[in-house]
Amino acid sequence: VTTDPESILVTLTEATLEQHTPRNAYEALKSPFADKWKAAMQREKDCHVKNCTFGELVRSPTEKPVPCDWVFKIKHRGGPVEAKHLKEKQFKARVVIRGQYTQAGVHYNETFAPVAKQVTIRLILAIAAKHGCVLYGGDIETAFLASPMDSVMYVKMPPFWGAGDEEIMDQQK
Repeated sequence: VTTDPESILVTLTEATLEQHTPRNAYEALKSPFADKWKAAMQREKDCHVKNCTFGELVRSPTEKPVPCDWVFKIKHRGGPVEAKHLKEKQFKARVVIRGQYTQAGVHYNETFAPVAKQVTIRLILAIAAKHGCVLYGGDIETAFLASPMDSVMYVKMPPFWGAGDEEIMDQQK
């Protein structure tokens, strides 16, 4: 258990934000922040449409689609924040494939997520410091959308997705 006041403050902030984080799309679109959650869902869909992540394919009747779902998170760094002061870009919605319905060799052959080792990061920082370089950090929001897949996977789109590139719906059809 930590007694560091800053850690306690961050924990309280995260707990407060967790109260405003929906567990599913239905909760998101019925919450007081429905407009922000819908905008987050739309940003996620726009990224998928732009990257051609999903295509319209006719599947065989024997192929059972793997369901997708929404995952929601309020991103926050820093001190305590009141819910009314949260900005739209802090609301994140992601489409995820429900992995418990996938089978190795059918829906995928291998999984791999390249991650830099801590020693590599330290080496880059040391070289940059030695040569007086300026480093910039960044986040590529849609980096995983460019990952190649080694098989075709049929999915059932998440609630409120809609067809093609149309906007996220307020209610399900």
